[in-house]
Amino acid sequence: VIEAAKKNDIAIEINNHYRIPHAAFIKAAKQAGVKFSFGTNNVDKNVGRLEYCVEMVKECGLTWQDIFVPKPDGEKPVQKRGFA
Repeated sequence: VIEAAKKNDIAIEINNHYRIPHAAFIKAAKQAGVKFSFGTNNVDKNVGRLEYCVEMVKECGLTWQDIFVPKPDGEKPVQKRGFA
C-alpha cells in the first residue's frame, strides 16, 4: 500500500473514527515520503473530531510537509495519468 501510494502520488488518510492506520504504518509511510490527510467519516457527532489524527501527528513526528496539499489544476495525478 505504501509503495503504491508513493508511486501514484496518493495521500494516506489517518481516520479518527476507525483509528487507522496504526503508528508503525504511518512511520513507515512517512519514511517512504507518502503524504497524509485526515478523515472523520462524516458521521454527525464525529464531524471535525481529529483527536486520533492529532495523536498520530505527535507520536509519528509528522510536520506540515507530510500533509497532503492539492496540486494546481493540470498537475493533479488524475489529470496526468487519467482514470484507471
